Amino acid sequence: MEGIGMKCRLLKRQNESSLKVLGIETMDHKWCVILLLCALLHLSTMSQFAELEEYDLKMPGVQTEQEDGYVTFWYPVMSPDRTFYVTDIIPKPNHSTAHHMILMGCTESVRPGPARKRAEHSGACSILYAWAHNAPPLHLPLGVGIAVGPSTAIGSFKLELHYLPKVDYPDYSGLTLRYTVQNQPRVVGVFLMLSNWALIEPGRKNVTVDISCR
Repeated sequence: MEGIGMKCRLLKRQNESSLKVLGIETMDHKWCVILLLCALLHLSTMSQFAELEEYDLKMPGVQTEQEDGYVTFWYPVMSPDRTFYVTDIIPKPNHSTAHHMILMGCTESVRPGPARKRAEHSGACSILYAWAHNAPPLHLPLGVGIAVGPSTAIGSFKLELHYLPKVDYPDYSGLTLRYTVQNQPRVVGVFLMLSNWALIEPGRKNVTVDISCR
C-alpha cells in the first residue's frame, strides 16, 4: 500500500505540473482516489465480460414432413447444480427455412443430455424471447440477467420453431445464450400482453389493437 501511495503522489505532482503549464490550478487533491476507484470499477466490468460463456439451443438436424410445420424441443439448463444468469440471446436461424422461433423457460428440470422431442414433465412455461425475420438479438443491460437453474423459476428450456417451407435436409436453426455464473443485481421479468381478437385485413399497413393490463 505504501508503494501505491508513493506512486499516486508522484502522479499527482506530475499532473499538477502539467496543469500549471497549461495555466490551470488544481482545486481538489482527491483526484487520485477517484482515479483508483474508476480503475477498479473498470476492471470489475471487464471481468464480467471475460467470464461470459455460451450455450447453444439448436434444432438437432430436424426435417419437416410438410410446409408450415412447427417443431418443438426441450433442453436442460447449463448445469442442474448451480444458478446461471443469461445476459444475451443471439438468434442463429437458417433464414431460408425458419420463419420464427420462441424460447420459453419451464419450471420443471430436464435430464442432462441432448435435446428431447418431448419432456416428461415440463411444468409451466413462460416466453423469454421471440424471433422473426430481421429481429435483433437480445442484449440485456450491464448488471441484468435471466436467472436459470436451481432455486429459480427456470429448470429447462423449450424452443419452438416454425418452418414455412418443407425442410428436406437437416436443419440446425436455434439460439445461442451468453451467460455468467456471477450474481446479477437485477433479474429479468417478462410480461406477455396479447389479444385474441385482433384482425389484420389484407393490404393494411397499420392496425390498432387495444391491449391493457387488468
